[in-house]
Amino acid sequence: MINIRFVSEAKKFLKKCPEELKELFKQELSVIYDNIEAGIPLTGDLSGCYKIKITYGDNKYRAVYEVLSDTDVVVVYCGPRRNAYKIIKKSGVLTGKTRQRKKR
Repeated sequence: MINIRFVSEAKKFLKKCPEELKELFKQELSVIYDNIEAGIPLTGDLSGCYKIKITYGDNKYRAVYEVLSDTDVVVVYCGPRRNAYKIIKKSGVLTGKTRQRKKR
């Protein structure tokens, strides 16, 4: 059984988006249950991650997930395509870690 988790930023986006878009994300991400490497593999700094392209109306979105093991997947990004990869790198959520807040 494959375990899919979401980082908090991805959860927030899905909570705020329209119901139809939320259903598209769920439908597209469900292919991971059949094939953990179903998405398009990313390279460079994001190797080990996969993207799933989603089009809703005239807008393009991405779901990016990281495969941690044969049974664990973490969705590190759900949102607009624009600047998606910069946001992922900046947030520090790769390797299944959630972003830590800086102590003041």
